[in-house]
Amino acid sequence: AEEGEASVVIPLPAAPFEMTAAAEGFEQVQLGPLEPSEVGSALTFELAPLAGVRGRVTDPNGEPVAEANVGLHEAISGDSRLTVNGFPARSSHGGRVEGKTDEDGRFSITLREPGEYYVRATKAGFAPGEIGPFELDAGADGLDVSLFAGGVIEGKVLLSAGKSVAGIVVGASRADGYASTTLTDARGRYRFERLTPGPWYLERRSEEIRSGWVSSSSRRGEGPFEFPWSCEVHEGRTTRFDLDLTEAASVVLAGRFTLAGRPHPNWQVELSPAAGGEDAQVGTALDSQGEFRIELGSPGTYRLEVTGFIDSSHFTVHADLELELGDNSWQRDIPLGIVEGHASVAAGGDSVSLTASQDDGSISGFWTLGEDGYFKKRVPAGEVHLTQGSSGSPRTVEVPDGGEVSVDLP
Repeated sequence: AEEGEASVVIPLPAAPFEMTAAAEGFEQVQLGPLEPSEVGSALTFELAPLAGVRGRVTDPNGEPVAEANVGLHEAISGDSRLTVNGFPARSSHGGRVEGKTDEDGRFSITLREPGEYYVRATKAGFAPGEIGPFELDAGADGLDVSLFAGGVIEGKVLLSAGKSVAGIVVGASRADGYASTTLTDARGRYRFERLTPGPWYLERRSEEIRSGWVSSSSRRGEGPFEFPWSCEVHEGRTTRFDLDLTEAASVVLAGRFTLAGRPHPNWQVELSPAAGGEDAQVGTALDSQGEFRIELGSPGTYRLEVTGFIDSSHFTVHADLELELGDNSWQRDIPLGIVEGHASVAAGGDSVSLTASQDDGSISGFWTLGEDGYFKKRVPAGEVHLTQGSSGSPRTVEVPDGGEVSVDLP
């Protein structure tokens, strides 16, 4: 191939097909559906260049940092609420697009979707560096990120007399989706190092964040979210912060959630006051037994949401709970059945939503239809209401426990 061109040989399918070509720094182009008999010996794709996000990563002396990881992280704004590993977050955990710096510390990342982003850079031996958020729609240049050694938070967990301060899980977050946890020693001491300067939030957690584990959920709120900062970190300095739990009210919710008797440890649990007060929102993930434990600051009426996937369908179990001082428990097993059917995608939309009532709340979920409109999904058993698209009429179906029912939509 000539300069600026590339070629690849692919066996010709027997059935109609689509082909997509993509390259770093260029638009993605799709051709098709194509009939094999009409293709000929070659297909040509012309890819238009995309705007890039460019900048440089440097160390405290202004020297370039090579092989640093750089990513664009989508900002969460407006009335959206994002929780990552149980902590409120103002930006997504994983980068929408990522890249590495060259030997001169320079990076160029292809921007395929416009939006508001933070630019985050990381390299072993440095605290993460971050700038933004920026409204990016046609690329940007000169987005330089500096990496420093960072600061330290250290302190003690204070409990009322007679309670052990050893082995308590302390969590720290700057709301960037990358919270961390540590355990106190025998004297209740803890320490976090290589922290990005700025405000940080610390709290007692029910369990450690497992390495490589990410669990997140999102929902709508009311107005801007105010993050409950605990202290300020400064470059090259140690911030002292004692986590005082001596006056904390002991409200504990211990629960277990299963689907057809089986635990699903990748589901997220979130608890928030029913009457607002989102600064008290807490969350965690189900463990390998489907169990969770959440500690709260005060009794009252709370909204519990357990969120996750059944196969490729997204579901949320809602429950309204009245929690008292001391130990509270909640347990739920959702029996499952199968709903199978067809829907006219052209006439009613490409998604199906499901709702069902529970004694103390409800279940909601949705899935996306394929091109032929056929679906076969595991769903909660019992009376459910299926709606195709955003404006269709609900169809009530009785799903047998462990059985199967057929239905056509709309």
